[in-house]
Amino acid sequence: MPQILLKKLVKSLKRYNLKIYKLPVSEKTKTLNVANKIIEQLLQDNFNRSDCIISFGGGIVGDLSAFISSVTKRGMKFINIP
Repeated sequence: MPQILLKKLVKSLKRYNLKIYKLPVSEKTKTLNVANKIIEQLLQDNFNRSDCIISFGGGIVGDLSAFISSVTKRGMKFINIP
């Protein structure tokens, strides 16, 4: 996602009570180590099964977000916006 669009998106979402996690776009991001760090952060932030992970971006971000949502708390809701 282009930086200008990402900045506008983050700015518009700040009015809602959302947690925003940014991921570097690289094949090196698609690892169990990175997924585990994000899952640990979700648990620290008290995410639960009724919460939803929304992914903005294509391939790498969507793949990793889908995996994380499927294994966290026996499956969380997931929306991917490529």
